[in-house]
Amino acid sequence: MKKVRLMTTAALVAIAGFTTISLTSCTKDDVVCAVGLEGKNCDQDVREKYYNSYVGSGTAMIDGELETFTDWELSFTERGTDPTGLKLELRTYDDELVVKGNAHLKTNTTFRLEETSMPGGFIYTGDGSVNENSASLTLTEDLSGDKITITFTNMSK
Repeated sequence: MKKVRLMTTAALVAIAGFTTISLTSCTKDDVVCAVGLEGKNCDQDVREKYYNSYVGSGTAMIDGELETFTDWELSFTERGTDPTGLKLELRTYDDELVVKGNAHLKTNTTFRLEETSMPGGFIYTGDGSVNENSASLTLTEDLSGDKITITFTNMSK
């Protein structure tokens, strides 16, 4: 019985020692930052990586036919001090402005275009994703209740 108690005590001491070493040697370096910020101290603005132009093609179903929009340019610039604020512009291949509006980051890599009115009565909304090298955009164009969704899935810097 004395041997069993001695072996049980030794096993418990070994387990306690291993647990203590495991718990004290593990540190959590990950910091959870607010949307739009990153870095060890949450002091880096993620938007700075996205101030670029991204070029790509999109598609939309218009009057039952698949239309393609080739070499359109999506660009982002800074909008104020809010780390989620972006200015968004979408231009055609021949540099005609389609949309110019405000967007905001929903996460550090996804954004939403706020409702934007453009000349001619067009109203635009949209969602997309962005990183240092590529962007995507799903844009809804509304003209007096007639809605068209244009999808740009792979725009590159």
